[in-house]
Amino acid sequence: MTAILKSSESIFYLEDVEADDEALRRLRNLNDKITNMIEFDISLSYKILKMVNTFAYYTRVKVTSIQQAIVILGLNELKK
Repeated sequence: MTAILKSSESIFYLEDVEADDEALRRLRNLNDKITNMIEFDISLSYKILKMVNTFAYYTRVKVTSIQQAIVILGLNELKK
């Protein structure tokens, strides 16, 4: 293992960073797939955007994209 950063609290290894990059890439792909599936169904898209723009999920800015809504709601809420 090759250490890339040492600090007083921990050591970060290059292999760990590469594994994290792979995990992030997979999450982005999953998010893209879910976004595409939801955008294909106009009725579902409308319901999700309407729900995320209620006071229960208050955000400072109106959510206008399905991808933003997915991030705010999270996968567990979408499963419901």
